[in-house]
Amino acid sequence: MGAATGHGELAGPGEPDSATYDVTELNPSLAGAAGEMISTTRDLNRFYQALLSGRLLQKRQMKEMTTAVSIPEAPGVSYGLGLMRMTLSCGTQVWGHSGGIQGSVSQTMATTDGGHVLSLNFNGDWNVHEQRVAQAEFRGA
Repeated sequence: MGAATGHGELAGPGEPDSATYDVTELNPSLAGAAGEMISTTRDLNRFYQALLSGRLLQKRQMKEMTTAVSIPEAPGVSYGLGLMRMTLSCGTQVWGHSGGIQGSVSQTMATTDGGHVLSLNFNGDWNVHEQRVAQAEFRGA
């Protein structure tokens, strides 16, 4: 089995042509809480479905959590309390969160009602792949 590789600096993922590093033995806890979560995509899907369908929080709390502020550097993305609201190129609005560290990029997103959820992980640093998958998954949702 080959070594896992990552690109860029320890501060975050790099570009496809940047230096390559062996991250086989990287301990993701160096990223603090961002590297401490261990879950499966199935569990993440269940959590987001329950959260966005209103089964976990009271309406007042959900309203507070989903009151989002625009991010000027990221058109189509706003940030609430732990949730990002994204408008995909197909026009579908989704809520979720993403994260990445050298050698791994993860993202979960769901429709506003929690009826359609996608969680994914790529062993690679460039975030072009998950955006393509999301566009295909939610087209017409």
